[in-house]
Amino acid sequence: KELIQKTIVLQTINDVIHEISQELDLKVILDLVAKKAQTLIEADSLLIPIINKAHTQYTYMAATGKNSDVILNHTFPKNIGMCGWALSNEDVLFFGEGSTSLMGRESKWEQGMESALLVPLRSRGKIVGGLSGLGKKDGKSFTKQDQNILQLFADHISIAIENAFIFNELNLEKEHVEITLKSIGDAVITTDHNGMITRMNPIAEKLTGWNEKEALNTPLSNVFNIYNADTQRPAKNPVDKVMKTGDIVGLENHTVLLARDGNEYQIADSAAPIKDVANNIQGVILVFRDVTDEYALQEALITNQKRLQSILDNTPAVIYIKDDQGRYQLINKQFEKLFNISNKKIHGLTDYDIFPSDIADQFKNNDQEVLKSKNFIEVEENVPQEDGLHNYISVKFALLDTENNAYAICGISTDITEHRKTEEALRRSQKMDAIGQLSGGIAHDFNNQLGVVIGYLDMLKQSLASNEIHNKWLTTASGATERCMDLTRQLLAFSSKKTKQTNNVNVNDSISEMQTVISRSLTPQINVTYDLYEDIWLTTINNGELQDALLNLVINARDAMPNGGTLEIKTENIQLDKEQLALMPGLQSRHYVKILVQDNGTGMSPQTLERIFEPFFTTKPTGKGTGLGMAMVYGFAKRQEGFVKVYSELDHGTNISLYLPQSQSIESEEKEDNEADNTASPIGNETILIVDDETNLLHLAELYLSDLGYKTYIAKNAAQALNILQEINHIDLLFSDVVMPGGMNGYELAEKAINLFPELKVIMTSGFTSKSIQKTRLAQHTGILLNKPYR
Repeated sequence: KELIQKTIVLQTINDVIHEISQELDLKVILDLVAKKAQTLIEADSLLIPIINKAHTQYTYMAATGKNSDVILNHTFPKNIGMCGWALSNEDVLFFGEGSTSLMGRESKWEQGMESALLVPLRSRGKIVGGLSGLGKKDGKSFTKQDQNILQLFADHISIAIENAFIFNELNLEKEHVEITLKSIGDAVITTDHNGMITRMNPIAEKLTGWNEKEALNTPLSNVFNIYNADTQRPAKNPVDKVMKTGDIVGLENHTVLLARDGNEYQIADSAAPIKDVANNIQGVILVFRDVTDEYALQEALITNQKRLQSILDNTPAVIYIKDDQGRYQLINKQFEKLFNISNKKIHGLTDYDIFPSDIADQFKNNDQEVLKSKNFIEVEENVPQEDGLHNYISVKFALLDTENNAYAICGISTDITEHRKTEEALRRSQKMDAIGQLSGGIAHDFNNQLGVVIGYLDMLKQSLASNEIHNKWLTTASGATERCMDLTRQLLAFSSKKTKQTNNVNVNDSISEMQTVISRSLTPQINVTYDLYEDIWLTTINNGELQDALLNLVINARDAMPNGGTLEIKTENIQLDKEQLALMPGLQSRHYVKILVQDNGTGMSPQTLERIFEPFFTTKPTGKGTGLGMAMVYGFAKRQEGFVKVYSELDHGTNISLYLPQSQSIESEEKEDNEADNTASPIGNETILIVDDETNLLHLAELYLSDLGYKTYIAKNAAQALNILQEINHIDLLFSDVVMPGGMNGYELAEKAINLFPELKVIMTSGFTSKSIQKTRLAQHTGILLNKPYR
């Protein structure tokens, strides 16, 4: 263990000597020495006081560790402080376990006291400064071994610290120069001013194939045989340039050293002048190292980068890399093409230099989330392009260094604009389907009531025609009623686009608002039950998108129950456990609002379940579905950072669960002209059978026709009507509502009645517009339709 520690110490010293051997800046040298010395002795702080030329004061020219910024660059008289005492006495100061004095005074170190250690820095037998450690790590005491290590460290760096202390003087003791050269991990060759070799270290001997004795007083060009790997021509000798300019020069790129034994090495590094005190060049020091492996790795890296760039450039996705400050480092060809900017020009720019500020804010927030979490995220981002705003699904992930720190972001963005348009079109189409049924239902029911009101108003108007005031009132009331009649004909499909703005939504309230829509979207044979949890949590979503998703699920459930059944809609608060999260990738361990839509319909096979969320996959007959409904539901759940889970069994039914995270904080239909005909109504004495399930409207129609002289019979449903037809046996006209309860509609009644009495005439009436009435085999009756309300 002691041998390993000594080896580490010596290697650290070697590393420091290697770094400072090429450094002329005293401050840089001292900072490096302070950091390395602090590590070696595990000091809380390491200070380096340097004595001035007059030896009257000292300055802390380097400091690292605890409170180092307080003491750095402060100057004190030479006899002040512990450092001053050690420098003045030119002796080691040790205060720690076993010591009984401090600065010549009796003072015993005890546990809890700050330990101190200072060794002098000497050069040419004179003290030039010191290495001072204050406080041992974890409150421990420095040891004599720490003192030996620090002393050894001080011995090896003293030469470098004095006189800039390095390359400006060649008259340092030869022994120290040799130790330095032999300790450096790079190859070192020194020459005189004529370019003749004066020294070589072991690494230089190994790389050149020459030993120092053979090489001494030999021209450098004989030993240091180099050529350019690209041109295969001899490379310029760096010594010639140094001797000519006096500058530190580097070797050319791709320089190869041809060793004496025929081995070749890729090398790199520099040559510097050796100057005397008068600044005259006395020779050159050449420092180089074998970078063959590094070069091979670099070449492989360049090749891989080219391959990677080729892959990036040939993918249709937009790919980019930004640093942790949001500055672009790399983009692919697709990015260049879409945003008309080159890879070279974008380097160093941010999103604010390329996109509008609101778009850039969006990107920045997503990038910051990636850097903070160090995980990948999938988000939908809006990006402006020449032909308008595009929707992109962006997968972003952090690039991590070896210490798990995020230093960059990689983004892969796929344009889903066309998919979104298709999804939006589907949403509107299915909504129109459901609301169309609702509109017809409302028109039918409301028009029945309006028909009763306008009918009796007309009769009052006739009976009170002589009373001007009453007649005026009735005219006003009739006008208002007619306006309501117009409004019922103008019920819209409610297919306007919604913004993507989100709000804190109570899903119970949202579902309650939809109950009428849901009931009108289903057949009468389907029973709907609601089980809404009383204290449901809020969730931050787009309410319109939620209702669209629920409507999709309801319509799918309807189609799965062609013969009727039960549909249950349930809500609850839920905290997912580990097992549940494992089955729902992407969800986090947090609170969720769960919405369950469950039917007892036909169910789905495992094969269908496997593809249920695939766009354009559908099990419905051709022309009945686009296959985007469940894809839209899945997309909605993902956009809300939620999840959609499906369970189904053939012939047993399906339940679909939407998990949404708890919150942290009209085109008008054509108007049909139903204005009252002011011409006199015809009178007659034929027999008319009136059929309508709305009692008030039934009696009003009876009153209308009786007043015109017709003989009338009334029935509330098809069964009663058939009985009357068979009993009376001489009905001239069947006047029937289209939509009626009891299992038989007006068209079916008319078909049976005509089969029994072929001469029977038929007029149908309905609150639905003619466009809303489904085609049947009795198409001839759709042209003989009196729209409700009638006068």
